[in-house]
Amino acid sequence: MLKIRFPDVTRKERGDADFTISNYDEFKKECLSKGFSLIKRKAIELIKLTDSKFKVRVYFSNPFLDKQLNLN
Repeated sequence: MLKIRFPDVTRKERGDADFTISNYDEFKKECLSKGFSLIKRKAIELIKLTDSKFKVRVYFSNPFLDKQLNLN
């Protein structure tokens, strides 16, 4: 699945990727203390990874993106 975002002037990174993983809860327990941050919203939770050495950011979303977009 490819999700296209509109440019965001508040974020200077060159890339932004969203991933879904089947073992989200396990991944969350293992990675949150290693430079990842948690974003909680009403119907979605995201784990964000950024590194100042790279001009990209990565999100791991729960529930899966297809459920968020009602594609299933």
